[in-house]
Amino acid sequence: MGVDFFLVGYRIFVRFESSTGRRFRGLQILGSETDRWIMAIGGGLFTHYAYRKVRVNGAWGDGRALHIATSSGFDVAVKDEAVLPTGSVFADWDEARRYAGPMPFTFASADGGRAIVRVEGSRVHWEPRPVGVASATIPFLSRLVPDAVPVAAFLAEGVDYEWKRGHVERLPS
Repeated sequence: MGVDFFLVGYRIFVRFESSTGRRFRGLQILGSETDRWIMAIGGGLFTHYAYRKVRVNGAWGDGRALHIATSSGFDVAVKDEAVLPTGSVFADWDEARRYAGPMPFTFASADGGRAIVRVEGSRVHWEPRPVGVASATIPFLSRLVPDAVPVAAFLAEGVDYEWKRGHVERLPS
């Protein structure tokens, strides 16, 4: 639809094996925050991605530092100095980059958890660059995993993408 919007996406990496035995790799959607009503309403009508409308404040600072804060309490600051956080599970940026996507599929539960919706995405200009985490407060994540800490961070800007028609697969009883 040509809408330019801000998105905070809460996703986890998953693998899914279909009833035919085909294996898919992608992201399970846990929740989404956006600064546009059209995305929140459209996302709610057409997806199971749990979109919420939030107010977003973002600013580039000195030395290409970026600070993003939303009305949900999400508050992250990154800097161009790409240093893996202390205690990262990744040995280096090349290893971390394998998890920076793009993942070919997204998954969401449907029909009260009795089915999975699988949607294939196509992205252009997906060039995430490593950034250092200056600070991070992510209430959505903290509620799920109280001791979670950033292990790497990437910035992806100007990404054009489209979604193919979704497929619903019933899960075995």
